Amino acid sequence: MIEPAPIDLLLISRDPSGYWAGKLFSGGKEIGTIMDCNTPYEVEQALRDAGLYQSTSRRIRHREPPTTPASP
Repeated sequence: MIEPAPIDLLLISRDPSGYWAGKLFSGGKEIGTIMDCNTPYEVEQALRDAGLYQSTSRRIRHREPPTTPASP
């Protein structure tokens, strides 16, 4: 059985549709994505459920994307 690469960085952000997503990095390379979660915690839980999330993983949570001001 192949051991999964350790995730050393998880970037969590909210997409324009309102869902949360996470990009997984190992050794500086993007190795996967978790998408369409309702909360940032759901992103982390999906990784835990898959056995991929370690307590040593560094996590960066982005703010929601900026909204475009309405035209007058």
